Amino acid sequence: LIMEVFLQRIRQFGGGSVSLNTLHLSSSCSSIIARIIISNERKKNAISGKMMYELHKCISVLEKMELEQEQKQKQKDMSVQQVSSLPHEASSFNPYLAAVLIEGKDGKTFCAGADIDLVSTFSHTDAHYMSELMTNTTNRLKLLKTISISCVDGYAIGGGAELLTATDLRCFSKTSKVKFVQGNHNVSTGWGGGIRLGQILKKNDALKILIERNEIDLEEALKIGLCDIVAREDESAAEAGLRYIKEIIDKPSSPFVLASLKASLNADSFAEETNIFATSFRQNTIQKGSQMKK
Repeated sequence: LIMEVFLQRIRQFGGGSVSLNTLHLSSSCSSIIARIIISNERKKNAISGKMMYELHKCISVLEKMELEQEQKQKQKDMSVQQVSSLPHEASSFNPYLAAVLIEGKDGKTFCAGADIDLVSTFSHTDAHYMSELMTNTTNRLKLLKTISISCVDGYAIGGGAELLTATDLRCFSKTSKVKFVQGNHNVSTGWGGGIRLGQILKKNDALKILIERNEIDLEEALKIGLCDIVAREDESAAEAGLRYIKEIIDKPSSPFVLASLKASLNADSFAEETNIFATSFRQNTIQKGSQMKK
């Protein structure tokens, strides 16, 4: 209840927007891609209170999409032994969320962290709630079943650098620059980025990045393992991230296999991994039945 009150209050501060768009890859493909667009050009895509609220809502929409997909898949699973007798319409797949991309709108800056005009008005209590909100939001992004990619064009600074740790993969272009500047403001990481950075990199490398506060370009990001996908010379990171996912989806596989592979990596036990395999095997059986009807 307290957090909901804080959300309603903070949404009134600042401009900019965080929007969620979906892209259907083609009429013949059952997969769609969700794109979270950070837009606050006047402030280099810094996140205002309004934008914090909108990012929180975007993740809620994605979670709802995943839940609805899961429920529809369970209904199909219940009919697995009747696939051969199902009409084509009942056995065909609805559009399936294959990936989530997050990017800055202008292609020049990914995100400059929290809007300093907002943060400068915060009390100690406000700062605590803001940290709790943004840590919750970014962790929920990380915990999505769907593959997620940060498409980093230009600068990712402070909270923006923390934001790119909340996705499964990171795509850099030749313009990408990452800088954890929290120490310059005499504060620690406030959006969950410290823990996540230590999970992505070796702990000592993560610590050096936080305390040294140096700028990390494409070459350095590749060296330490912060960058997973490199944009071509003639494309932005946003374009490269989209191309990468399209290439993955074009490989012969079912639309839900990417989420299954991600789940297997995050499994807590071999028994859980076995259950994930069994579920994917059953889903594959259903899809084959659907294809045989075509």
